[in-house]
Amino acid sequence: MSELRANTISDAAGTGPVTLTGQSAAKAWCHIDVSAGVPSLADSYNVSGITDLSVGRVQVSFTSSMSGSSYATPASTDTFINGSYDFASASVNLFNNNAAGTPSDPVTYVATVSGDLA
Repeated sequence: MSELRANTISDAAGTGPVTLTGQSAAKAWCHIDVSAGVPSLADSYNVSGITDLSVGRVQVSFTSSMSGSSYATPASTDTFINGSYDFASASVNLFNNNAAGTPSDPVTYVATVSGDLA
């Protein structure tokens, strides 16, 4: 069995990251814990922080911005109806509603961002 170890994989010129061709990788992801009643970032990639907007609403800010506001953010929670809205290049807002459609804090939010970085 072979093993490949590297700290950085650069393009042929050594000036930047390799270009993904015919494939895609998450540009950001996060796991937000709300079990204590206040959202906190449990783990993430390319996320600089979160803001509790209101009950059932949280904003995720990116460390490296997206190229625009047209990207995909599949989001889920442990309860009910959820998703994302207010797409901006530097952040996205996630929401969770209960079965009656009223904003409700979940125990966790998870989200993945796919698209192009700026």
